[in-house]
Amino acid sequence: MLRCFSENGIASWKDVNAGCVQQAFGESANRAIFATYARKFFAYLVEQGITAANYSGILPTVRYPKRVPSVYTYEEVEKLLLCVDRNTPMGKRDYAVLLLAVRLGMRASDIRLLCFPNVNFKNRKISYVQFKTSVPQTLSLLPEVEEAVRDYIENGRPETDEPYIFLTYRKTQLSRSAVSLIVDKYFKQAGIDPGDRHHGSHSLRMTFASELVAKNVPFEAVSRLLGHEDKASVSHYVVLATESLRSCALPVPGATGKFADYLKEE
Repeated sequence: MLRCFSENGIASWKDVNAGCVQQAFGESANRAIFATYARKFFAYLVEQGITAANYSGILPTVRYPKRVPSVYTYEEVEKLLLCVDRNTPMGKRDYAVLLLAVRLGMRASDIRLLCFPNVNFKNRKISYVQFKTSVPQTLSLLPEVEEAVRDYIENGRPETDEPYIFLTYRKTQLSRSAVSLIVDKYFKQAGIDPGDRHHGSHSLRMTFASELVAKNVPFEAVSRLLGHEDKASVSHYVVLATESLRSCALPVPGATGKFADYLKEE
């Protein structure tokens, strides 16, 4: 912005106007970042009495389309799970972590912070306060997941007074990136080609959501299972309903007018 002002002979803030701000915005390489910081910058200038008006108000809100969630097929997920060596302590831990992500859709942060009071084996429930949203969440402890968690606790987890269920081999709490690193490790070990898809723990969470949508589970129910409070987030799952969206496709209309004439010439 300042370079654009200089190139146009603007040497004082008194000479700045809406036109030159708009021009700088149009020439910026990243308009979203330009608009964000220009608003903060001009708000400061007005507050300090350096400029009389906040010219950033003319800048539009730049929105970029959300990236399609990364999901994996049933075959890829099974291949991922089968490559885990469940005969070792770390293998038992990693297998349980993978299942919590892909069978229950839990976030990585909630998996690593899971403590013994959060898991009720008697009633087959997992209850916890979500780290990201601070909203309580309760999920059914599926038999497959229960078996894996029990196996790790009874046969793989080191003896320690640590309250967290999943630990490192040093008997310490998992780091912030540990769950995603675990998932990434087995994607590589299984030889799954992610292409342009993400291959961290969030991709397993989205795969869980995709499977529910494919089974015609209402979007609102999927949103609740993922622990979302914002109703607007429901629309995010529409892109996962590939087969349902196919039924909404309209036939391509026939060519008319000048376009039809152009095709005939071809």
